[in-house]
Amino acid sequence: MGPWPWWPKVVERLPPFLATFTAVAQHKKHIEGVVKVSAYEHADLSFESALPPDKVDVIMYPAGVWLKGLPIKNIDHVVSSLVAEPTEDDPEFSPPMLNKKIARLARHAPPLGIFVCCHGNRDTRCGVIGERLVQKLQVLIKEREWQENVRVFRCSHVGGHKYAGNVLVYSAISPCNGDWFGGINPGNAEAFLDALADVEFGSSGGVSDDTLRQCWRGRMGLTKEEQLQAFEAKSLGFDEDDIGKDDDADVKDLDSEPWPLIEGAFSSDEWSSDSCSDSSSDEDD
Repeated sequence: MGPWPWWPKVVERLPPFLATFTAVAQHKKHIEGVVKVSAYEHADLSFESALPPDKVDVIMYPAGVWLKGLPIKNIDHVVSSLVAEPTEDDPEFSPPMLNKKIARLARHAPPLGIFVCCHGNRDTRCGVIGERLVQKLQVLIKEREWQENVRVFRCSHVGGHKYAGNVLVYSAISPCNGDWFGGINPGNAEAFLDALADVEFGSSGGVSDDTLRQCWRGRMGLTKEEQLQAFEAKSLGFDEDDIGKDDDADVKDLDSEPWPLIEGAFSSDEWSSDSCSDSSSDEDD
Protein backbone atom coordinates (compact mmCIF):
# COMPACT_ATOMS: atom_id res chain seq x y z
CA MET A 1 0.00 0.00 0.00
CA GLY A 2 3.00 2.29 0.27
CA PRO A 3 4.38 4.29 3.21
CA TRP A 4 1.92 6.08 5.48
CA PRO A 5 2.74 9.72 4.50
CA TRP A 6 1.40 8.96 1.03
CA TRP A 7 -1.79 7.18 2.02
CA PRO A 8 -4.62 8.92 0.13
CA LYS A 9 -7.42 10.59 2.04
CA VAL A 10 -9.77 7.71 1.23
CA VAL A 11 -7.73 4.51 1.57
CA GLU A 12 -10.94 2.51 1.18
CA ARG A 13 -10.60 2.89 -2.60
CA LEU A 14 -7.27 1.07 -2.74
CA PRO A 15 -7.20 -2.50 -4.16
CA PRO A 16 -6.65 -4.36 -0.85
CA PHE A 17 -9.63 -2.59 0.70
CA LEU A 18 -11.89 -3.17 -2.29
CA ALA A 19 -10.95 -6.86 -2.30
CA THR A 20 -11.69 -7.11 1.42
CA PHE A 21 -15.03 -5.31 1.18
CA THR A 22 -16.05 -7.59 -1.70
CA ALA A 23 -15.07 -10.71 0.25
CA VAL A 24 -16.90 -9.57 3.38
CA ALA A 25 -20.03 -8.84 1.33
CA GLN A 26 -19.88 -12.26 -0.31
CA HIS A 27 -19.56 -14.03 3.04
CA LYS A 28 -21.79 -11.75 5.13
CA LYS A 29 -24.17 -14.64 5.86
CA HIS A 30 -21.38 -16.20 7.91
CA ILE A 31 -19.94 -13.06 9.53
CA GLU A 32 -21.26 -11.78 12.85
CA GLY A 33 -20.94 -8.07 13.59
CA VAL A 34 -18.93 -5.55 11.57
CA VAL A 35 -15.50 -6.04 10.01
CA LYS A 36 -13.19 -3.04 10.53
CA VAL A 37 -10.45 -2.47 7.94
CA SER A 38 -7.49 -0.08 8.30
CA ALA A 39 -4.18 0.51 6.55
CA TYR A 40 -1.12 0.04 8.77
CA GLU A 41 2.64 0.34 8.72
CA HIS A 42 5.14 -0.90 11.31
CA ALA A 43 6.72 2.01 13.19
CA ASP A 44 10.07 0.21 13.03
CA LEU A 45 10.68 -0.02 9.30
CA SER A 46 13.31 -2.72 9.82
CA PHE A 47 10.35 -5.09 10.23
CA GLU A 48 8.92 -4.02 6.86
CA SER A 49 9.84 -5.45 3.47
CA ALA A 50 9.05 -4.05 0.04
CA LEU A 51 6.12 -5.80 -1.62
CA PRO A 52 4.96 -5.85 -5.24
CA PRO A 53 1.66 -4.02 -5.86
CA ASP A 54 -0.30 -7.29 -6.03
CA LYS A 55 0.64 -8.35 -2.48
CA VAL A 56 -0.06 -6.99 0.99
CA ASP A 57 0.73 -7.75 4.64
CA VAL A 58 -2.40 -8.42 6.72
CA ILE A 59 -2.87 -8.57 10.50
CA MET A 60 -6.21 -10.08 11.55
CA TYR A 61 -7.88 -9.74 14.93
CA PRO A 62 -9.27 -11.41 16.97
CA ALA A 63 -7.68 -14.35 15.11
CA GLY A 64 -4.22 -12.97 15.95
CA VAL A 65 -2.82 -13.98 12.55
CA TRP A 66 -0.23 -12.02 10.58
CA LEU A 67 -0.06 -12.91 6.88
CA LYS A 68 3.12 -11.64 5.24
CA GLY A 69 3.07 -11.03 1.49
CA LEU A 70 -0.50 -12.20 0.90
CA PRO A 71 -1.56 -11.97 -2.77
CA ILE A 72 -4.54 -9.63 -2.99
CA LYS A 73 -6.32 -12.20 -5.15
CA ASN A 74 -6.35 -14.57 -2.13
CA ILE A 75 -8.08 -12.18 0.28
CA ASP A 76 -11.45 -13.82 -0.39
CA HIS A 77 -10.03 -17.22 0.61
CA VAL A 78 -8.60 -15.75 3.82
CA VAL A 79 -11.90 -14.09 4.75
CA SER A 80 -13.80 -17.33 4.18
CA SER A 81 -11.28 -19.30 6.28
CA LEU A 82 -10.46 -16.93 9.16
CA VAL A 83 -13.42 -14.53 9.40
CA ALA A 84 -16.50 -16.50 8.35
CA GLU A 85 -18.01 -18.76 11.03
CA PRO A 86 -21.23 -20.61 11.87
CA THR A 87 -24.14 -18.25 12.50
CA GLU A 88 -27.75 -18.52 13.62
CA ASP A 89 -28.80 -18.59 9.98
CA ASP A 90 -26.35 -21.38 9.15
CA PRO A 91 -25.14 -23.15 12.31
CA GLU A 92 -23.77 -26.08 10.30
CA PHE A 93 -21.34 -23.94 8.30
CA SER A 94 -17.74 -25.14 8.45
CA PRO A 95 -15.05 -22.66 7.32
CA PRO A 96 -12.57 -24.08 4.80
CA MET A 97 -9.00 -24.64 5.91
CA LEU A 98 -6.37 -22.22 4.65
CA ASN A 99 -4.64 -23.76 1.68
CA LYS A 100 -1.03 -24.76 2.30
CA LYS A 101 0.44 -21.99 0.19
CA ILE A 102 -1.37 -19.29 2.17
CA ALA A 103 -0.82 -21.04 5.50
CA ARG A 104 2.94 -20.81 4.95
CA LEU A 105 2.62 -17.02 5.00
CA ALA A 106 1.00 -17.01 8.45
CA ARG A 107 2.73 -15.78 11.60
CA HIS A 108 1.46 -14.96 15.07
CA ALA A 109 0.43 -11.34 15.48
CA PRO A 110 2.56 -9.35 17.97
CA PRO A 111 1.67 -10.18 21.61
CA LEU A 112 0.74 -6.52 22.14
CA GLY A 113 -0.02 -4.35 19.11
CA ILE A 114 -0.48 -0.59 19.56
CA PHE A 115 -2.03 1.08 16.50
CA VAL A 116 -1.80 4.88 16.31
CA CYS A 117 -3.81 6.89 13.79
CA CYS A 118 -1.32 8.89 11.69
CA HIS A 119 -3.54 9.55 8.69
CA GLY A 120 -2.45 13.11 7.94
CA ASN A 121 -4.14 13.25 4.54
CA ARG A 122 -7.44 12.59 6.33
CA ASP A 123 -6.87 14.94 9.27
CA THR A 124 -3.90 17.17 10.13
CA ARG A 125 -4.17 16.65 13.91
CA CYS A 126 -3.93 12.89 13.50
CA GLY A 127 -0.95 13.28 11.18
CA VAL A 128 0.97 15.60 13.51
CA ILE A 129 0.07 14.24 16.94
CA GLY A 130 -0.03 10.62 15.80
CA GLU A 131 3.47 10.63 14.37
CA ARG A 132 4.93 12.37 17.42
CA LEU A 133 3.18 9.82 19.62
CA VAL A 134 4.57 6.93 17.58
CA GLN A 135 8.11 8.26 18.00
CA LYS A 136 7.63 8.72 21.76
CA LEU A 137 6.21 5.22 22.21
CA GLN A 138 9.10 3.75 20.25
CA VAL A 139 11.60 5.44 22.59
CA LEU A 140 9.74 4.25 25.69
CA ILE A 141 9.49 0.67 24.45
CA LYS A 142 13.19 0.59 23.61
CA GLU A 143 14.09 1.98 27.05
CA ARG A 144 12.09 -0.82 28.67
CA GLU A 145 13.47 -3.45 26.26
CA TRP A 146 9.94 -4.50 25.32
CA GLN A 147 10.58 -4.72 21.57
CA GLU A 148 9.91 -8.46 21.37
CA ASN A 149 6.45 -8.24 22.89
CA VAL A 150 5.19 -4.74 22.12
CA ARG A 151 4.95 -3.37 18.58
CA VAL A 152 3.76 0.06 17.47
CA PHE A 153 2.01 0.57 14.13
CA ARG A 154 0.81 3.63 12.27
CA CYS A 155 -2.75 3.17 11.01
CA SER A 156 -5.28 4.99 8.87
CA HIS A 157 -8.27 7.03 10.04
CA VAL A 158 -10.39 5.52 12.83
CA GLY A 159 -12.69 8.46 13.61
CA GLY A 160 -12.82 11.03 16.42
CA HIS A 161 -9.94 13.10 15.05
CA LYS A 162 -10.67 15.97 17.45
CA TYR A 163 -9.42 13.67 20.24
CA ALA A 164 -6.11 12.74 18.59
CA GLY A 165 -3.99 10.82 19.28
CA ASN A 166 -6.26 7.87 18.77
CA VAL A 167 -4.86 4.48 19.78
CA LEU A 168 -6.18 0.95 19.22
CA VAL A 169 -4.79 -1.92 21.29
CA TYR A 170 -4.94 -5.59 20.31
CA SER A 171 -3.30 -8.26 22.40
CA ALA A 172 -3.17 -11.92 23.28
CA ILE A 173 -1.54 -11.06 26.63
CA SER A 174 -3.61 -8.14 27.93
CA PRO A 175 -7.20 -7.64 29.13
CA CYS A 176 -7.13 -4.46 27.00
CA ASN A 177 -7.50 -6.55 23.85
CA GLY A 178 -9.73 -4.56 21.50
CA ASP A 179 -9.72 -1.38 23.59
CA TRP A 180 -9.68 2.00 21.84
CA PHE A 181 -8.23 5.12 23.48
CA GLY A 182 -8.23 8.85 22.69
CA GLY A 183 -6.27 11.90 23.82
CA ILE A 184 -2.92 10.10 23.97
CA ASN A 185 0.04 12.36 23.21
CA PRO A 186 3.78 12.59 23.92
CA GLY A 187 3.05 14.22 27.29
CA ASN A 188 1.04 11.29 28.66
CA ALA A 189 2.46 8.46 26.54
CA GLU A 190 4.62 7.08 29.36
CA ALA A 191 1.74 6.95 31.84
CA PHE A 192 -0.44 5.34 29.18
CA LEU A 193 2.13 2.69 28.21
CA ASP A 194 2.97 1.75 31.80
CA ALA A 195 -0.71 1.55 32.75
CA LEU A 196 -1.34 -0.63 29.71
CA ALA A 197 1.40 -3.02 30.84
CA ASP A 198 0.14 -3.12 34.43
CA VAL A 199 -3.53 -3.94 33.82
CA GLU A 200 -4.28 -7.10 35.78
CA PHE A 201 -5.51 -10.29 34.14
CA GLY A 202 -9.13 -10.95 34.95
CA SER A 203 -9.96 -7.23 34.97
CA SER A 204 -12.21 -5.43 32.50
CA GLY A 205 -9.24 -3.94 30.66
CA GLY A 206 -8.80 -0.22 30.12
CA VAL A 207 -12.17 0.75 31.56
CA SER A 208 -11.20 -0.71 34.96
CA ASP A 209 -7.85 1.11 35.31
CA ASP A 210 -7.83 4.58 36.88
CA THR A 211 -5.30 5.93 34.37
CA LEU A 212 -6.60 4.25 31.22
CA ARG A 213 -10.25 4.95 32.01
CA GLN A 214 -9.59 8.67 31.52
CA CYS A 215 -8.92 8.05 27.83
CA TRP A 216 -10.96 4.87 27.22
CA ARG A 217 -12.99 5.14 24.05
CA GLY A 218 -14.66 1.75 23.83
CA ARG A 219 -14.03 -1.87 22.94
CA MET A 220 -14.40 -3.92 19.81
CA GLY A 221 -16.95 -6.71 20.04
CA LEU A 222 -19.31 -4.87 22.40
CA THR A 223 -22.46 -3.05 21.40
CA LYS A 224 -22.74 0.66 22.10
CA GLU A 225 -25.03 -0.12 25.05
CA GLU A 226 -22.58 -2.67 26.47
CA GLN A 227 -19.72 -0.18 26.19
CA LEU A 228 -21.73 2.48 28.00
CA GLN A 229 -22.64 0.01 30.72
CA ALA A 230 -18.98 -0.95 31.15
CA PHE A 231 -17.95 2.68 31.44
CA GLU A 232 -20.77 3.68 33.77
CA ALA A 233 -19.96 0.77 36.06
CA LYS A 234 -16.62 2.50 36.69
CA SER A 235 -17.98 6.05 36.44
CA LEU A 236 -15.68 9.01 36.95
CA GLY A 237 -18.57 11.27 37.89
CA PHE A 238 -18.06 13.50 34.85
CA ASP A 239 -20.42 16.20 33.58
CA GLU A 240 -21.84 15.33 30.15
CA ASP A 241 -22.14 19.06 29.37
CA ASP A 242 -18.33 19.22 29.21
CA ILE A 243 -18.06 16.68 26.39
CA GLY A 244 -16.29 17.98 23.30
CA LYS A 245 -15.03 21.28 24.74
CA ASP A 246 -11.75 22.67 23.37
CA ASP A 247 -12.04 20.75 20.10
CA ASP A 248 -9.53 23.18 18.55
CA ALA A 249 -6.78 22.69 21.14
CA ASP A 250 -3.40 23.85 19.89
CA VAL A 251 -1.25 20.95 18.72
CA LYS A 252 1.89 22.72 19.96
CA ASP A 253 0.82 22.37 23.61
CA LEU A 254 0.34 18.62 23.59
CA ASP A 255 3.90 17.58 24.50
CA SER A 256 3.25 18.73 28.07
CA GLU A 257 -0.51 18.32 28.40
CA PRO A 258 -1.21 15.25 30.59
CA TRP A 259 -4.81 14.25 29.85
CA PRO A 260 -6.46 16.79 27.50
CA LEU A 261 -10.21 16.89 28.08
CA ILE A 262 -10.91 13.22 27.53
CA GLU A 263 -12.63 12.31 30.79
CA GLY A 264 -16.14 11.16 30.07
CA ALA A 265 -15.93 11.71 26.34
CA PHE A 266 -17.09 8.14 25.80
CA SER A 267 -20.66 9.20 26.56
CA SER A 268 -20.76 11.05 23.23
CA ASP A 269 -22.05 8.97 20.31
CA GLU A 270 -18.92 9.95 18.38
CA TRP A 271 -16.84 7.99 20.85
CA SER A 272 -18.53 4.64 20.31
CA SER A 273 -16.35 2.28 18.29
CA ASP A 274 -19.47 1.79 16.15
CA SER A 275 -18.73 5.19 14.59
CA CYS A 276 -15.29 4.26 13.26
CA SER A 277 -14.36 3.11 9.76
CA ASP A 278 -15.83 -0.23 8.81
CA SER A 279 -16.37 -2.09 5.56
CA SER A 280 -17.86 0.95 3.86
CA SER A 281 -16.30 4.14 2.56
CA ASP A 282 -16.70 7.20 4.80
CA GLU A 283 -15.25 10.39 3.41
CA ASP A 284 -16.15 12.63 6.36
CA ASP A 285 -13.24 13.89 8.43
